[in-house]
Amino acid sequence: MFNHKFSNANQPNETDQLMLAVMREKLEAELEKPASELDTEKISQLTAAIENLSGTERITAEKSGQGIQMIQTEMKRQKRSRTIRRTKWAAACACFLFVISNIWSYSAYGTNAFNAAYQMTTGSVTVDFAAAETAEIPEAEHTEFPAVNNPYAEDMRKICAEHGFDADTQIPAYLPEGFVPAKEYGEYYENENDKTLFFYFRRGDELLDLQLKQFAAPDKVIPVGIPSDYHHIAPVRFGNTVVHIQTEDGLYWGLFQKNLTHYLFVTRDLDYEESRFVLNSFFSEQE
Repeated sequence: MFNHKFSNANQPNETDQLMLAVMREKLEAELEKPASELDTEKISQLTAAIENLSGTERITAEKSGQGIQMIQTEMKRQKRSRTIRRTKWAAACACFLFVISNIWSYSAYGTNAFNAAYQMTTGSVTVDFAAAETAEIPEAEHTEFPAVNNPYAEDMRKICAEHGFDADTQIPAYLPEGFVPAKEYGEYYENENDKTLFFYFRRGDELLDLQLKQFAAPDKVIPVGIPSDYHHIAPVRFGNTVVHIQTEDGLYWGLFQKNLTHYLFVTRDLDYEESRFVLNSFFSEQE
């Protein structure tokens, strides 16, 4: 469970904390159910209650709606399929938990209350990119990645441009041979606070995903939370960009922010060294 500890006077009191913890447990228990048993109305009600108690309904209402919509979309897809695509279902729930984690972190700490880059919790870690900018962070090791380029780079840039992402949005220059776009490649979501673009790649059971989230304005930017049991996360610097790298249970995460865009890069069951090649290739022009 995500059990945060609160420390300043503007945060919920002890009774509210207990109520929030109970609602989060109910919410996560609901998301763990099979698709056929999932109650999206209950999810919606629990999310609204969390937002109301934490005072974040104005900021996060559309984000929560987006998360619920993603789950509902996946449920409809599964009804059209003869088999339950458990990987896709888990991914949809994980995306929704990202939304909830961000709601929780924002309500607990606020965008200006972080005094460190990371807030460690049971089951997650929240990254505040702004806090990391002022810390002394080691420079990333130079990497000579294999001479295989990203055959989808031009198409990825075209999709970014079609959705109004910055012209200098960074795309990996390297993609391991054999990875191809998955069905969800190019999925796009937008609301008044931000817009999100997903690039999914697969090679057998291995996955390589990139999420780009561009915020509408500086005051819309909030920290980002990802699942984590062991908190094997540390920052490195690529020129002026701080990248937060986490390795855990076959997952390799690379998180960073450029201008108003968050980059969430993750691989599963791909060799960590190969994953590092891909991450470093985002910054190949800086090396």
